[in-house]
Amino acid sequence: QSSTPHSEQITRFRVANLCCAGEERIIRTSLENVIGVESIAVNVIGRYIVVKHCAVECCAPSDKIIGILNSKHLGVSIQDVTGNDGGLENSEETLDKLLQLHATVLWIFFIAGLVCSFLSGQSTLSMAFYLVSVIIGVIPILKSSVISLLRNTIDINILVVLAVIGALASGEYFDSSLVVSLFISAELLESLIMIRVRNAVNLNSPKLSKNATLANGQLVPLTDLKIGDVIAIRAGEIILADGMVVKGEGVVDESSLTGESLPISKAVNSSVMSGTILQNGYIEVKLDAETANSTLQRLNAAMLDVQADKGRYAKLADAFAAYWTPLVIVMTATLVLVGGGVSGMWMDFVHRGLVLLVLACPCAI
Repeated sequence: QSSTPHSEQITRFRVANLCCAGEERIIRTSLENVIGVESIAVNVIGRYIVVKHCAVECCAPSDKIIGILNSKHLGVSIQDVTGNDGGLENSEETLDKLLQLHATVLWIFFIAGLVCSFLSGQSTLSMAFYLVSVIIGVIPILKSSVISLLRNTIDINILVVLAVIGALASGEYFDSSLVVSLFISAELLESLIMIRVRNAVNLNSPKLSKNATLANGQLVPLTDLKIGDVIAIRAGEIILADGMVVKGEGVVDESSLTGESLPISKAVNSSVMSGTILQNGYIEVKLDAETANSTLQRLNAAMLDVQADKGRYAKLADAFAAYWTPLVIVMTATLVLVGGGVSGMWMDFVHRGLVLLVLACPCAI
């Protein structure tokens, strides 16, 4: 028992391998019964979690939380509250070129096998093309399946692997190649959509300057600005802090914050908000709020809170997904064992089981 008095703190952890609701369930299951953990907020889009916990050694210090989650292969680290954890939040994310190349090569072999099948039927050459596409495509799926097993969970990757193995065992090379190709393409499309969403909601994008120009011409980092400082804003520049115009005049586009389509004229004693754009003119703005508490940063914080909050139907879908894969595997095993045992038509019911597995895969849905 520690002699240090217990005290709660809020820590933000970056989770590199947080991709979907599956990882969210693992995080909540791993932490919800840990002594000292009061609440957990998971942001799948931002790939981070916010944990309210007791940091005393006997309860739930940050190192203990990181150790628990990294034992599940989640790639967890403490994230700087300013977002400066290696520039991960301050740069635009792009789709991995290797993933694109992998999917392209996979589809080339699948289409080649399809063409051969149309020209000469189920030939050895077409089967070879299908097998190569399966081998190329199943590698990342197998990797994800192994990670799932190490996490003591059964997810859709395992379902796809079972479907592919069964299809190959029954000589359905086209089906196995098609399942792998569609699944990899669906994963790639999901990654692309998530990247676009992250970039769209990232208010710390590289387009936003990290430095401000004072009225005397000195260039200073935004983090060094204080209430009372006067910054200069020229036409076309983003206003970087909240304040009052003390010199000059211009027209400001506030549509990004207020939705107002018409630009607003600004003159001396007019208030301006961070994140808006000076369309024309020149103004000098005296700060009346810290940059960390500016309109833009408060909007960012509110948006992150919304991302971490889920509606009733989203929670219902996540709960259903947790039981879907184990249910399909049990149903398939029951169909094959009972149907084959009663009728003696083992190969027929094995084929029916494979059909059930394929139809249960997300690409079929």
